[in-house]
Amino acid sequence: MYRHRRFGVRILHPTDFSDASEKALSLARILAELLDGRLELLYASEPTLRTLYSSRLLGSTTERVIELTDKPVAVVRAEAEVRPFKRLLVSTGLASSSKRTLAFARRLADRSGADITLLHVIESVATPPVPIHALEPQSSEHEQTFLQRTTQSLHALAAEAGATPVLLRGQPTKVVCEQARAIGADAVFIGKSRRNRFMGSVAREVLERALVPVIVHP
Repeated sequence: MYRHRRFGVRILHPTDFSDASEKALSLARILAELLDGRLELLYASEPTLRTLYSSRLLGSTTERVIELTDKPVAVVRAEAEVRPFKRLLVSTGLASSSKRTLAFARRLADRSGADITLLHVIESVATPPVPIHALEPQSSEHEQTFLQRTTQSLHALAAEAGATPVLLRGQPTKVVCEQARAIGADAVFIGKSRRNRFMGSVAREVLERALVPVIVHP
């Protein structure tokens, strides 16, 4: 007797049949396989949909989708390389949205056998990014206390997910993209606060610059 397959998730892939959207389709297939999902393709004739996988700037349609949806959105630039998941980079602000993002990444890592690096960036004028353990001796007691608490929170969150914690100083967007290259990440995960439907500047800039798929989690 025929039985309908029960799908874990439904994945929507909007396409304009461009090279970038073909790469996005490859990623959608990977996600569908990992999540036991059903993949659905959408084509609309509205010309503005062609900003959707823009290699130049993040398109307005993509921004609006990310801002308005309560579902994870995967964005693939034309220059990005799509490959099976082996190393995942999760950017965390140590907020509740970051925990949801990490949980989603952990779900994909469990299915794919990928390793997770959990990155928290402390914004600084220092360039290039430096490890936190290389602090200047004259650092204030207040800063030391802040760093100690941040380190503890990061390590605790990483331990729960079996991730490798990394704490760096620097300009957040630059550090995230550089760390993705350094570890050979196959995807970057970044959270979007549910309190504010708009993306932060860091998330937007990472989407515009990353050379691997970026998954924005609400």
